[in-house]
Amino acid sequence: MNKKLSRILFGVGIAVYVIATVLYVIHDFHVKLAQKKREIDDRLKYAVAAAVQIIGEDFHDKIKDEKSISRKEYIDNVEKLSRYCRDADVKYIYTMFMKGGKVYITSTSISDEERKAGEYGNFFDEYTDSTQELKNSFVTMVPFFEEASDKWGNFRSYIMPKTSVNGQVYIVGADIEIKNIDKIFRNSLFMSIVTAFFFIAIVIPIVYIYVVMNKKYMEDMIKNVYRDRLTGLGNRNKLLEDIKDLKTPNIILLNINSFKELNDFYGHQIGDEIIIALAKRLENTVLRYKFEVYRMFADEYAIMFDAEPTFEELGFLGRYFIEVVGDEPFNYFENDIPEVLKGESIE
Repeated sequence: MNKKLSRILFGVGIAVYVIATVLYVIHDFHVKLAQKKREIDDRLKYAVAAAVQIIGEDFHDKIKDEKSISRKEYIDNVEKLSRYCRDADVKYIYTMFMKGGKVYITSTSISDEERKAGEYGNFFDEYTDSTQELKNSFVTMVPFFEEASDKWGNFRSYIMPKTSVNGQVYIVGADIEIKNIDKIFRNSLFMSIVTAFFFIAIVIPIVYIYVVMNKKYMEDMIKNVYRDRLTGLGNRNKLLEDIKDLKTPNIILLNINSFKELNDFYGHQIGDEIIIALAKRLENTVLRYKFEVYRMFADEYAIMFDAEPTFEELGFLGRYFIEVVGDEPFNYFENDIPEVLKGESIE
């Protein structure tokens, strides 16, 4: 598998991972949202069931009008229902009775703020904000959830129609404020977003390591494409790139005399040392000029420059480099290896 394909597959893998993470978090959020809704609805159901036990299943058998129970009994019911509301974490619990097409409050809890203000309400107060579905439930006897607003706020409610011991129809309801539900949902969304960032964050070091390693690989690859590994000089590919930027390129080619024989006699290690030493000598020699040195093949170097010399001048330069660089012998175990260069020029 080549490196380009590997990078593509890595990028696709990261994209798939991120997309999968986002989809998972969205799915997880909806699952948690549904779970929270079930928990809220169950809380409302439990509150309704508890209200029936608190006021008694036969409480509504004696309800006829606003004089059916005393103020003291009404207040006692308010206090008992309010205590349960605080324990059950619901806003209101209440019972209602229908007479003459109108809905009346027969018992209810109150908030702490209402208690401090002395706002207990009155037994048999008319509830003027009842929805049509609530009124219909006195007939259908079908329990239901609804989200509605009244003068006390915006609520999600559970309404349960009931029949007293002697057959009197009434309803029991429990409310949770919509703003509290929204807060729960926002918290769930926040936790889902945190989860998404966590899963994405744990892959960032992997991406970083890959990018760093890939950058190094690309740098090494470019270096290997345009640089000779042994000498560090530009290679034939580098020369072909550089020559495009020159107006009048000139090239001097230098070869090592009898390089094969040198390798066979002294060994490849000495042959490599001669190649490296020649490269350094050539670089140091052309340093004062705007010339570039390249290693073309095993024993061949190229010196390239941008100028318009005559053929004689070009030949002179070639002989100059051979004399300056090649005439100095290479020492091997106190034995000199002389005259290693020969050359030619190309215009």
